[in-house]
Amino acid sequence: MRRLLLASGFMLVSNPLLAQNANTEISFAVSNTIPPYFFANGQSGIQYERLASALAKQSLSIGHIYLSPNKRAFRQVASGNVDCLINAPENLAGLYYTRSLISYQNSVFTLTSNKLAIDSVADLAGISVMGFQNATQYLGRDFYQMALSNPQYGESNSQKSQVMMLFSGRVDAIILEGRIFDYYREQLKFRVDTLQPTSRHSLFAAAPRKIACHSQSIAQKIDLGIAQLDREEAEEVRKSIPSAPAPKLELEPVSKPESELEPEKMPLDLK
Repeated sequence: MRRLLLASGFMLVSNPLLAQNANTEISFAVSNTIPPYFFANGQSGIQYERLASALAKQSLSIGHIYLSPNKRAFRQVASGNVDCLINAPENLAGLYYTRSLISYQNSVFTLTSNKLAIDSVADLAGISVMGFQNATQYLGRDFYQMALSNPQYGESNSQKSQVMMLFSGRVDAIILEGRIFDYYREQLKFRVDTLQPTSRHSLFAAAPRKIACHSQSIAQKIDLGIAQLDREEAEEVRKSIPSAPAPKLELEPVSKPESELEPEKMPLDLK
């Protein structure tokens, strides 16, 4: 009996298909500078919690998250060393995409005291601008053209540095996601005067953040998990909205049928 059990155990481990099915952990690569969406420990943050919830819907889990600069994160997934890339730009060759896990809201931030009128991407052409790494791949064609023609445009792989550069007056404007800006503004308050009033210029639409995977089957499973999470959250929102009270109906007075009406009194002279 013992030999039979040992043999069965050996077959289970040595069978690649069974081993693959038993492994529910997925590895991810993501930018290393995006708190509060992901923190440096790789195990907490707004987006981390949402990802974990979506994976659990498909009996999957987060195996390891590699925090890397954007370009290195892409190379890790493209080479197959990591399963999936979080916040992948569109149209990366050879990778399979899920639906959006979350949306980011990128904006232009300036110091209010500089009184910069920025109503369109074209208004960035004549000022110094610091974008996040690979911003030109995320923010549309007009932004890409502006970046090419503006000698004062640059990109940083440290969003903390972007915020520092703005409040220290080293650049006129930075391009950053709103929650990330707020996070680093608080973190840097003892190093630079972050109480200076700022202006937020909303030039960009909310940006969906998809996941791109080396394996099509993994991408499909994650996509199903995100879809299920979206449905459940939408249902919770629907249930939380109080239903409108039923309209009050004004009832018409009920009149008796003609057969039940009292006969008219006859005039006395006809009796």
